[in-house]
Amino acid sequence: MPAPLDPHILAKLLDALHTHHNARRAAEIVGLHPGTAWRIARRHNIKLISLSEHMKKRRVEPEFMAKQAPAASKAATRWLKKMHADPNFHKKSAEAARRNLTRLNTSPEFRAASSQRLKERYATDPEFRAKQAAAASLAARRRHAKRKKTIQRKIGIPKK
Repeated sequence: MPAPLDPHILAKLLDALHTHHNARRAAEIVGLHPGTAWRIARRHNIKLISLSEHMKKRRVEPEFMAKQAPAASKAATRWLKKMHADPNFHKKSAEAARRNLTRLNTSPEFRAASSQRLKERYATDPEFRAKQAAAASLAARRRHAKRKKTIQRKIGIPKK
């Protein structure tokens, strides 16, 4: 017959089981075997949940997410860098986007609503008006420069 558990360890285990409702997590906290934690939970009528349910609950804890975010970011960055090295990645993602995305601006209702939002924003936001004017001015300068290069090429003026 196994030796009885120390009352302090048992109290810690029961507290962890009541908190997490997962034998593996409670055993990890206290330093026992998960099977022992499971048997004690069954003996004390503590309802346990699966590890996947436990992890779903942990994902909403801010401390857990703060701890996981850097590792997840690094893994995502590594994966994305690896994918960008593949020449077919951009082609495949563009094809997938074409298949799955719909053009919203083909809908007359969407175009009318979008136009109305822009008119309201243009009328009320001076910073937005300034950005729009700057963008239009830049576009006009680019068009002028492009037109000038085209004319020079047609009449045979060499590039500087």
